[in-house]
Amino acid sequence: MTKDNKHTRVLSFISSEYRQMINYVKKYFNEKYYNISAEDIIQDVALNIFSKLDFDEKVENMGAYIYRALKNKINDYRRKKRQKIPFQSFSRDEEKK
Repeated sequence: MTKDNKHTRVLSFISSEYRQMINYVKKYFNEKYYNISAEDIIQDVALNIFSKLDFDEKVENMGAYIYRALKNKINDYRRKKRQKIPFQSFSRDEEKK
């Protein structure tokens, strides 16, 4: 399979499954807590896949490969330190209620 054929295959999969991938990321990842969106995670995974498409091994199931990459990226963000939210921002929210 040529490199252009691999790009076309991955691009068509991502474009057809984009909504489902967003829902998948949102299911396992709290965007507000980590201050990054599901779209950003999908774009990061897609960029990594497109940059590494010259590997020799054939990917049997492209969907499983991409969803596993998404799950791994979610776990990477979970391992990183989270952004600390100042306590004062919570107290101001409580005063408004």
